[in-house]
Amino acid sequence: MRSRSRPAGSEVLRDFWENALKMPVRFADFVFDSRQHRLTRGGEDLPLSPKAFALFEALIDSRPAAVSKEDLYERLWPGTFVEAGNLHNLVSELRAAVGHDAIRTVHRVGYAFAAEAYGEEPSAFSIGIGGQTIRLAAGTNVLGRDPDARVVVDAPDVSRQHARIVIREDDASIEDLGSK
Repeated sequence: MRSRSRPAGSEVLRDFWENALKMPVRFADFVFDSRQHRLTRGGEDLPLSPKAFALFEALIDSRPAAVSKEDLYERLWPGTFVEAGNLHNLVSELRAAVGHDAIRTVHRVGYAFAAEAYGEEPSAFSIGIGGQTIRLAAGTNVLGRDPDARVVVDAPDVSRQHARIVIREDDASIEDLGSK
C-alpha cells in the first residue's frame, strides 16, 4: 500500500509507509509478520528461505485473490528466466511449513492464500515509538520486548510483556502488566 501524499523521491518515507501499514497476519496458530520478517507457530520461529518468504508475502498481500504465476515470477525473479519448477518448489516449502490447505492452487492461473486470517482489524488508534508510528488493532495489543508482541520495544528497561492496550470501538485503555 502506498501513501498518495508522500513527497517525491523520499525513499525513507516510502519505506516507512509501506512497512507501517503492514500488520501481522494471524491464521490458525501462525503469525506472519513481514515487518519483522518472521513466521511463527505457537511462538516458535519457522525457517523459510528468503524466496519462500517473499512468495508468502505476495500471497498474503493479495488475499483472498489469486496471484498469477507470471506476477509471482516477476516479483520473485524480476527480469530473469527461471525454470517452472522453482515456483513449485517454493510453494511446496510453504505448504510444508504452514499446511497444504493454507495455499490454494488456482489451476491455469497461480496461487492464493486460503487460510482464514483473523485478529488484525485495524483501529483508528496508533502509538509512536522511536520515531515510528504503529497502528493498533481492534482488541488486545501487547507492548514489550517479546518478538510476538503487537508493539515490539527493544529496550532493556522494557519487559517482554510490558503493557496491554485494549481497543474497543472508539475507546482505548492501557494496563501496566507489572513485569520486569
